[in-house]
Amino acid sequence: MTTTKDKIIEERYCTVEESLIQSFKEVKLMQAGLMPKKPWDVFEKEMREFVEKVKSGETD
Repeated sequence: MTTTKDKIIEERYCTVEESLIQSFKEVKLMQAGLMPKKPWDVFEKEMREFVEKVKSGETD
């Protein structure tokens, strides 16, 4: 029997540690001016759109 926890683990493309490390790298790039910064409202809008796509079953 497959549990919800097992399904979530199967869907992850990276570990929490890898995700956190990538986030730190992106912050450093933003601070160095090598990556554009996003205001919170833009980020929130993108995240809401992404969540809606996932809920509706759309994939890239």
